[in-house]
Amino acid sequence: MADIRDAWRAKSWDEMARENALAAIMTTPEMMASADMSQERLQAFFDRGRELYERYVKPLAPPEGMLVEYGCGAGRILRAVCDDGRACAGVDISPTMIELCRQFVPEAEAHVLQAGRSGLPDACASMVYSNAVVQHIQRLSDYVAAFDEMCRLLAPGGVLHVQVSTDDFLHGFDNPGRAENHETYSIHYPPGGQPYRRDQDNWNGVCIDHDALQQIVEARGLVFEGWRSYKAKPTRVIWLKARRP
Repeated sequence: MADIRDAWRAKSWDEMARENALAAIMTTPEMMASADMSQERLQAFFDRGRELYERYVKPLAPPEGMLVEYGCGAGRILRAVCDDGRACAGVDISPTMIELCRQFVPEAEAHVLQAGRSGLPDACASMVYSNAVVQHIQRLSDYVAAFDEMCRLLAPGGVLHVQVSTDDFLHGFDNPGRAENHETYSIHYPPGGQPYRRDQDNWNGVCIDHDALQQIVEARGLVFEGWRSYKAKPTRVIWLKARRP
C-alpha cells in the first residue's frame, strides 16, 4: 500500500482516477492489485460505500431535502444514498471521477468543481457530507475554498458533516494540542511535547488546527456542534459536525 501512495504523491486526483479509480478511493490491497472494474470488485466497492452511508451519513441526515457529497469520486456512497430513496448530488475536482459517477449512479446529479465551485445553486442541500477528502487537499487556500463551497450549498437547518485530519486530539478531546497552518505545511504543538512540522502533498494534505476550523465554519454562518472520533482510540481522523441556523 505504501508504494502506491508514494507514487501518487506527485500526481493529481484526476491522474489517480485514470490510473486506478477504485484504488484511489478505496486503498485496500485488493483494489490496488488491479485496475479492472469487474463486477466482483465493484460489488465490494459499493458495499463499503453502503457501510459508510449507514454509519456516518444516514444517522445525521435530515428526513427531507437533498444530500450533497463533497468529493464524491465514482459515487461509492451516493449509490447507497440513491438506493435509500434520497435525492442527492455529488461534486468532485476530477472529470474522470465525475464521468464514472454518472455511469454508476445515473440517478444522482454530478458536477465537476471549477475553481472551487460547482454548478449547484446556493442553499440547495439539507446535508453536505464529505468522507476522506479534505485531508488530501495540499494547499491551505484550497482547503478553505472547499469549506466555502460546502457552506454555500447548505440550506437553513442543514447539517455539515466532514471528515478532517488534525493532530490536535491525539492525546484525547480533553487535552488538545494546537497547530499553525500555512499554505503548504503546518507546525504542531502537542500538549507537553516538542513542536514538529508536517509538509503537505496530494496524499497527506492539510492537518488542520481544530480552533481554526471551528472559526472557518462559524465565519460562514454555521453553528459548530462538535467533534467525533473515527475510531475508538485517538487518531488524527476526526469528524466535524456543524449546522446552518
